[in-house]
Order: sequence, then C-alpha cells, then structure tokens
Amino acid sequence: MRDNDSHETVAQVEPQGKADSCQHYWLIEPPTGPTSDGVCRLCGEKRAFENSQSVVARPWGSST
Repeated sequence: MRDNDSHETVAQVEPQGKADSCQHYWLIEPPTGPTSDGVCRLCGEKRAFENSQSVVARPWGSST
C-alpha cells in the first residue's frame, strides 16, 4: 500500500525524439510554486516543469 505523501519526487518517462538520443526519465521535485525543477536520471539534463492548480467547484445551491 502506498500513502499519499505530497513531498514525493515524481518520475516521468518521455519518448525518444529524433534529435535527442536519450529517452528521458525525469525526476521532478514536488510542486512548491508555478514550476518544479526536474533532472533526467539517465543523461542529467535539467528542465522546469509547469505545475497546474486544481479548480474546486461549488455544489449547486451553495452560497458564497
């Protein structure tokens, strides 16, 4: 069983591109702002990843 620890680093695999010889395996830092830094485990390339915000909808009939 896995607990939901929001401070866990996330891995993202990216398909190999024509100009790039590495099939990146990104380790992405937890979201702490608009972007999170990531580094490829295989080649060491660094990149910033955009974080998204979830929108909370109000139920019908609720007042603000």
